[in-house]
Amino acid sequence: MSTDSFPLRVRPDQRKRFGRISGGLILVLAVIAGGLGMANAAQGPRLISAEVNPNALTSRDGQRLILHLNQPLSDSSPVRVSISPDAPIEATVDQNTVTIRFTRMLDYNTTYNASVEAHSAATGFAGRIEYTFATGDVDVYSLLRDTRHDANSQDPPDKILLNTLSGIAAQEVAFESPRIQSYVVLRDQLGVIALDPNDVPSLIVTSPIAGTQIDIDLAGARTIEELHAADTGDLFGYILDDGSGDKNGLRNRLFLYDLSASSGIPAAVTGFAQKPLAVMDWMFVPGTTSVVVQDEDLQLYLIDGLEGGDPTPLGGHAEMRGFIPGTLKLVVADPESGSVIDLSAGTTTTLNLPIPQTMPDYYPGKLELLSADSYVLLNSTYTPGAPSASVLVLTDPDGSRELFRTTSAGSRVRNFCLSPNGEFLAVEVISGEGVPDEYPVESGYSATSIFFVRVDDGTSNRGVNGFLPNWCGSSN
Repeated sequence: MSTDSFPLRVRPDQRKRFGRISGGLILVLAVIAGGLGMANAAQGPRLISAEVNPNALTSRDGQRLILHLNQPLSDSSPVRVSISPDAPIEATVDQNTVTIRFTRMLDYNTTYNASVEAHSAATGFAGRIEYTFATGDVDVYSLLRDTRHDANSQDPPDKILLNTLSGIAAQEVAFESPRIQSYVVLRDQLGVIALDPNDVPSLIVTSPIAGTQIDIDLAGARTIEELHAADTGDLFGYILDDGSGDKNGLRNRLFLYDLSASSGIPAAVTGFAQKPLAVMDWMFVPGTTSVVVQDEDLQLYLIDGLEGGDPTPLGGHAEMRGFIPGTLKLVVADPESGSVIDLSAGTTTTLNLPIPQTMPDYYPGKLELLSADSYVLLNSTYTPGAPSASVLVLTDPDGSRELFRTTSAGSRVRNFCLSPNGEFLAVEVISGEGVPDEYPVESGYSATSIFFVRVDDGTSNRGVNGFLPNWCGSSN
């Protein structure tokens, strides 16, 4: 039966009571809504979302943290932006967006807090915005050669070891082969130069995860050296020589291999008009696929590694020392001075470095530039009949200070280099009982370890076995 046949009847007193109740509810809701509106109006800006790539923060400078707020910020009141731990930044504001640009690469394994103090453009009320993010760990590879013989007179294989800087993850063997000359780390693969018992080299690309291997044709070369990889992860290169001495043949020829290309054929780097170019030294320009090469006449050229074309001359210099971390500034050395070639600005500036502290009985060796006015210098003793020793000294406009010193009798530093973000030095230390392994091109020593030394304070609480960390590349 339909209820439409029995309409509800409301008495007059009920109608009045309902009106009073509904009116009261409307008044209460209006008061609550008004209170909430006033509370929201009294609040300063708040964070809605953030954009940041933690991995890029430790591999490239100029990276950004972008904070999106719920309301525009006032132009008439200062916006205060800070980072803890302290890091150099440049901050800009556009309506309700705060962009924080980091002018240098950040430290590994570090939690950072960004704080913004600002006023609302609409209400004038102040607010404090907090955002926390963390940078990640970094992988470190090393080469461990084993020239000992077991009970069956067998030579154990050489190993490429994978560790993390923090040491939290367990050490892994990324690759092993009877004799390994050198290697490079690619995106998820390794490029490895292996030697047969007669020191004849071969070049392979191997995937430790997939277990695949690519053999690269060396066109009969007798030596392969200066193996380097671009930090893009897909491109690496090397110098081949067939020993013939033929200038138009395979004499110090630089080849690049692009893993992303479908051809699978190495491409020769050529000079003007695509003529053969004999290369003495070379390196990738950070963050690019371009290369800087030094020919037999000590002339430097900038060349597009993938597109080719005629080289861009950079002048003649005796030696290339590498790039200042986080920049496109190439350090070069000449007998009387050093210079910095800024590839982004196209300028060359003579270095005017502060004088290092003198160390009697120590001889200066390798110099690694940290910035345009600071550097680390290796000092070593070579007194006949006395144990060797090495000291790394950092010099800047404030003076010189010791970063690292070998402590065991007869130990010495073989090589050192900066981590990609400039935070650590990877220091190769040969123990006093270390003996040469007699490998061609990239010789090493037994009983060698790598210590990670923090540049800021010289502390070192981590080390791994082996030498040739992937941060350094070839040391010859």
